[in-house]
Formats: sequence, structure tokens, C-alpha cells
Amino acid sequence: MTKIKNYLISIVAISLFLLLAVASSDSSDSTPTYSPQSNVDQWYVGGTLHSSSIAEWKNATEKNKLATCADIVANVKKFNNENYNGDLVAMKRDATEMMNCINETVSGDEAKNMKVNEVASLCAILLFPIKK
Repeated sequence: MTKIKNYLISIVAISLFLLLAVASSDSSDSTPTYSPQSNVDQWYVGGTLHSSSIAEWKNATEKNKLATCADIVANVKKFNNENYNGDLVAMKRDATEMMNCINETVSGDEAKNMKVNEVASLCAILLFPIKK
């Protein structure tokens, strides 16, 4: 019973820490600082959904969702003491996975009272291994 309790406490602690990391991803200092390959395709710029409601997420453009997820995955990497080192292909792959996870999680009404950063934290736990 003690092992289960410790496991649950660990999961809650990690979830809370990831929630804080994802919630802080809307600050300007966490925006990826990559030199764009093209001024036209800055897919990772302009995400505004970090603390939004699920209803706002569902009504947002795919570009806004993907840019928001770019911030989120960059912060998950930062949490793991890693970064993308300018690898926008890997970042876009991870951001797309995150976006798909959020979309799938909120497709029904179960998560309608949650915020995007809460769902993103759950997705981060599922998609990216914790290395702390």
C-alpha cells in the first residue's frame, strides 16, 4: 500500500510541476529563439492558447494551436534540461503530437471544464519521458 501511495504522490507532484512549466510557456522568454528559415513559414510563432479554455481551443486555428504547442514542447524540453538546438523539424513533430493529443483528449465533453495547459500537462506526461 505504501508503494502505491508513493507512486501516486510522485505522479501528482510531476503533474503539478509540468502544469506549472506548461502554464509558464506563454511568457515571452520561452518563445523559441530560432532564426526562421523563411519569413512565411514561422509556424512556431504567435500561439495564444496556453491558458485558454477548451472551448477557445476548439474554435482556434490550427496555426494558433501548433504555435501554442511549440511553446509547450519547448518548455517540456527545458524542464528536462534539453532543447531543440534549432531543429525545427523535430520541434514541429513534437508540437504536432502534442496538438493531436490535446485534440483527441478534448474531442468529447469530458474535458470541457479544463484549461489547455491542464490537458497539455497530461499529454506531456503521456508523450515525453520525465528525465528529472
